Amino acid sequence: MNEATLLCDNLALLNKGDLIEQGSPSEIIQKYNTEKKVAVTYSDSTKKVVRFEDLQQEDYKKMMTIHSCEPTLEDIFIKLTGEKLDV
Repeated sequence: MNEATLLCDNLALLNKGDLIEQGSPSEIIQKYNTEKKVAVTYSDSTKKVVRFEDLQQEDYKKMMTIHSCEPTLEDIFIKLTGEKLDV
């Protein structure tokens, strides 16, 4: 699924022959990115995951990095089907 995210312009998620989702990887990921969280690393090397809305309450002077926490296509597949990927 990682390769599909990087290489595909458009894809379809299938489960047991049924189409469960289709579109570009970024469209699918954003559709299911409902939690809107970010991972913050601070100058003392501690890490914390916070909701995007709560980011303004964090101490900006101590922040070193901020990374979004979007679901992966694998996370989405598992959420939609309740099943692990067959590899």
